[in-house]
Amino acid sequence: MWVEPYQVSIELENKKCKVMEVMREVGIDSFKCIDIRGVTGGQVIHLVEILTEDIVKIPREILIKTYRWRKGKTVVLIESIGCDVCNTILAHGSLLVSAKHIQNQTFIYSFIAPSFNYYRKIITAIESIGMKPKISKIVKFNMKGKTLTKNQEKALWLALKMGFFDYPRKIRISQLSKKMGVSPSTLSETIRRGIRKLLEEYFKL
Repeated sequence: MWVEPYQVSIELENKKCKVMEVMREVGIDSFKCIDIRGVTGGQVIHLVEILTEDIVKIPREILIKTYRWRKGKTVVLIESIGCDVCNTILAHGSLLVSAKHIQNQTFIYSFIAPSFNYYRKIITAIESIGMKPKISKIVKFNMKGKTLTKNQEKALWLALKMGFFDYPRKIRISQLSKKMGVSPSTLSETIRRGIRKLLEEYFKL
């Protein structure tokens, strides 16, 4: 399925963002949605910056973790069901990389589609629910060199884009492998062999 993946960024107005609904319900007026990550079972995790004093307003059952951010601000991880946009992207076999809140009800969503055809299906589906996505970026995966095999480079590209190498890690090998249609052990081995080749090239071994 992941023959020619595309990274896509779209800008749109989303009046049904679930994290915005949660903030309104608990009486938090000052917040910024920094990132959104798709998980499983229709759930998504929102990374939200709020005033530290407002942490007590967030229901314990949806609060996953808190991070000290800067003076007077704290970042919280909140789990909720996905909105129409997030669910549309995830339902079409794609990887939701992030969603950033720009202003008012406008977001920039970044996702990786398995192919150009999947990308077009996502855009059509979003338009069919009355939204008007503006394409701000679309980049096709292309081989960068000859050190790695195509599968190794593609796996490392997807892992890097999805935050597998970030700290804290934003996606587990089991989640990434499920989307790619391979076993966790196969993907893990592909990534390990690719990293080894890159290190041998770097250190001239």
